[in-house]
Amino acid sequence: MHTATTNVPGPQQPVQTLGRRMLESYPFVPVVGSIRIVVAIFSYDGGLYFGVTGDYDGAPDIDALTAGIGRGMAQLLALVAPPPLRSRARRAPAKSQS
Repeated sequence: MHTATTNVPGPQQPVQTLGRRMLESYPFVPVVGSIRIVVAIFSYDGGLYFGVTGDYDGAPDIDALTAGIGRGMAQLLALVAPPPLRSRARRAPAKSQS
């Protein structure tokens, strides 16, 4: 089976049209010729957006691919996410001894 993957770097600052801010942008690339699955990755305003286009008749396991992308991204994010804040027990101020 033939697949294609492309990445498109987008603007890393918010974009507006008619006074409305674009929040997300998911890419779409059509399947062409013998290519049965296309994965497109678009970066925008600090985020990554994935678009998967496929032909279910030629590639019935597209759901496994998209689930794998989701799991892989979750693993990467877990590696770079800051550790959870620990609650600190409040201590009574130390008494000065004179």
